[in-house]
Order: sequence, then C-alpha cells, then structure tokens
Amino acid sequence: MRTSHVSQKSRRKNWFLAGLGIVVLLLFGYAGFVKAPGHVSLLDANRTRLAETYREGWASGWTLIKAGAAGNARMAQEQRDLHSAHSDEYDPAAVLPAFCTGAIAAGFKGNLQADCLDVLRDLRLWPTYDGGLTRAWNNAFPYPLGAFGTAPPPDDSRTGPREEQLRRLGGEN
Repeated sequence: MRTSHVSQKSRRKNWFLAGLGIVVLLLFGYAGFVKAPGHVSLLDANRTRLAETYREGWASGWTLIKAGAAGNARMAQEQRDLHSAHSDEYDPAAVLPAFCTGAIAAGFKGNLQADCLDVLRDLRLWPTYDGGLTRAWNNAFPYPLGAFGTAPPPDDSRTGPREEQLRRLGGEN
C-alpha cells in the first residue's frame, strides 16, 4: 500500500482554506442577492437626467420660466434647496403637476394648470433635472408615464406637434 506524499498537516490546511473560501463566497453571494440595488435615475434618449420627484418637478417648472425656456442647472438646484418642504419621494406621477405648479408660480402666462398638463402630455414632454424640457424617447428610454398606463397615445400625424400647443407652452409673449 502506498501513502500519499502530502502530509496530514497540509491536507488539513487545504480543507480549511477551501471551507473558508466557500463561507466567504456564500456571504458575498447572499449580500449581493439580498441587498437592494441602488436607485437608477430616469433618463431620456440623450441620457439627460429627468425630474423624478415633486420637488424636482416644481423646481424644473420654475426654472424653465425664469430662465427663458432654457435649462439652468444652478438655478434649478437653488430652487430644490429653497423648497425642501416639497416631497422628495420618488413619484414620477407627481412630476408633471408639480412642474405646472412651479411654472405658474414663476409667471407662466397660461394660468390654468390643466392647460399646462395637456400641453406636456400631448407633446410627450418631460421636465429635466436641470430645469429644461425633453421629448427625446426611444425603446430603451421610453416616456416615463408609459409605464403607468397614463401616457397619451402616440402622435401618428405627419406634421408632428401642433404649433398652437408649442406656443401655449412658451406662454406667448
């Protein structure tokens, strides 16, 4: 009978290291599956960050009107900081009403929030985090309200959005 050239001490060490490796693998595997993934921000097709909370929507509406229909990241951040009492919970359904409320507070000429919401939904516009509006959507980055079943039907017209809607959103000077 032939004995192995590996000593008993080496075998114990190898078994110990293998067992330790399995325990470490199980712990990291468990942590990887159990731990909730981090939040992934909503993006449009141009990978622009979108407003996701009531506060971000309000600040975006206010900034859009005050900045002359252009985004301004600094101004939007100041408004988010000033209005910290507004909800900062992830709620895409609250973004469009908040945007319209902020725009009206900043002096949007169309006083009715319903008009503002109609324009945003009809044109499939969404407020950006830095105070602008976007309508860049594709299959990878769809219109945010589409997941909730409240998005308007797609515009199948050959001419695209109506000029009247664009003028109403800009507040006709």
